[in-house]
Amino acid sequence: MIRLFVWVGCLFVGTYFLMLPVVWAEEDSKACSRLFQQKEALRAGDCFAQLAEKMPASAQLDALQKRQKGLYLQYAAKAYVAHTKEEPLAQKQSYFYEKAVLLLRRYLDEKLCLQAYQCRSIQGLLYEYEKRIGYATLVLLDDSPTSPQVELSGYRVERRFLLNKKHTEKLRPGTYTLRVLYGGAAPIERVILLKRETDHAERFSSPSQGPPKTAVGSAPWAAWLVFGVGAASLAGGIVLLGASLSMDGDVGAKLENAGDLTVTQSREIGNTYATARGLNTGGWVAVGVGAAVAVGGILWVILAPKGPKASGVAQKQRSFEMERAKTSDSSILFP
Repeated sequence: MIRLFVWVGCLFVGTYFLMLPVVWAEEDSKACSRLFQQKEALRAGDCFAQLAEKMPASAQLDALQKRQKGLYLQYAAKAYVAHTKEEPLAQKQSYFYEKAVLLLRRYLDEKLCLQAYQCRSIQGLLYEYEKRIGYATLVLLDDSPTSPQVELSGYRVERRFLLNKKHTEKLRPGTYTLRVLYGGAAPIERVILLKRETDHAERFSSPSQGPPKTAVGSAPWAAWLVFGVGAASLAGGIVLLGASLSMDGDVGAKLENAGDLTVTQSREIGNTYATARGLNTGGWVAVGVGAAVAVGGILWVILAPKGPKASGVAQKQRSFEMERAKTSDSSILFP
């Protein structure tokens, strides 16, 4: 009889300890449910999400435990969706919808639905929540021969990656800051606004690129143009001076050979002399200006800056690429 009592007692104690984790889980679940009933949806979502996080991977769970973990994930997602009604900003609302989406995707990835209809129900919720988020597509394009590093930041989003000609990101609508880093150049920063369910493209190019540069040691075409204008003005001035001297000679010859001049002859000689003086003045002005402009063009040609050595630029770029290779390719933070 005593042995029977001992056996029954051991059976009771063993059953108690076996059921203890289930009892604790039920108590924890009730605490999370109370938070939800008290309109503390955000805290309730965090509470259920932590309970699911504490449980092992689905491969180590039996059917009952899978169902329990699946309910935790569903309740957490439901609580985050309920919390969106308390957020006045659309950008914050979409963030909590995204948290719900991540939890439901985990539910499907771990195969926690025990019946096919359960999987279909979760897939329907995923479609609904993603439509409410209204994901936008950001396309980044780079025309440079290198791959710059890009830093993308927004509300609860931080990403870093290398831009190799083209990069596409699926992001929640909102305001984002782009920071593009090229080797040996100041960062390029842009603030962009992504609208719901739209495509947005941003194109970048290395600051070192731009209009084709002249060959090493050659002068810009504008320097030669300035020199040409100055030389033409100088030549024109010399022609005017020559014409004025010729007209002065004619006036002098007429005055020496003429006796008494009539009024008409005197008027013609006076007009010729005035024209010669005007040509003389214009010629000296053209010679002065032309000479100055031509000298300026020559100095521009002589002092034109030399182009940078390609080997130095390549070496600097290689060093920058080695430094960037130490950074992670991509990351996203969801505190």
